Amino acid sequence: MKILLASDGPASDSDFVMNVLNVLGEDSIGKKCRKDWVILEVEYRKYLDKKHDQSKKDETSKNIRSDMRLLAQVAIEFNQLSSLKTEDMFMRKNYKFLVQAIDQIIESSPEDKYGLKLAMGWIIKRAMTVLEGVYSINEQDSLVHELDCLRKAMHLRWPGLFGGAQFKSFQRRNNDLRLPSALLNPADMERLSNFNIESIFHQTQLIQETGLDKAKYVKLRNLMVCCLTLKNGRRGEESSR
Repeated sequence: MKILLASDGPASDSDFVMNVLNVLGEDSIGKKCRKDWVILEVEYRKYLDKKHDQSKKDETSKNIRSDMRLLAQVAIEFNQLSSLKTEDMFMRKNYKFLVQAIDQIIESSPEDKYGLKLAMGWIIKRAMTVLEGVYSINEQDSLVHELDCLRKAMHLRWPGLFGGAQFKSFQRRNNDLRLPSALLNPADMERLSNFNIESIFHQTQLIQETGLDKAKYVKLRNLMVCCLTLKNGRRGEESSR
């Protein structure tokens, strides 16, 4: 199966090559990242989304490399289990090999297993979205349909495969946020709260006197969001935040 990648691909982007590919290690995972077109295409699209924010350039490159290595780990395990190519990982008939590859990585990892498993799930989901676009551009409609069917299957099986990891990660995050060491100093919170209230009062007065424009609206919005976040800071659930 021949895949025609977009002309603005990873190899033609000197920034991507210099800041991501050239910094990857020389181990088997690093080599897989550089040679596998699926991994390159998936992570290059994420790089394009983030590259314009120059203030976080180093953080973005590091995050991309981390995602590439994780996707490469899954691909290598899948290749060894099934003797198939990486693109075959995104077909329903090979789903069992994908699950086995994820489980083997989790069992052999000494790190946070729940966070690692959940990260693999989100990366696989993003890979499916990117590949669907690549196949659509190349008019490979049968593969687009296959990915759409796989997405529906993944949605159905997500709770069984990743639900436990998602719950454990959420539970641990909330527990950590409630630790006394993670809370702000009460005096600092009071000072910030007073500053917010005074600033909102002055900003609304300024708007009444001089009229509303984009800059004033943005400042007032940011003050309100800060105030709401501060007031809800001791509650850990997402709806409160």
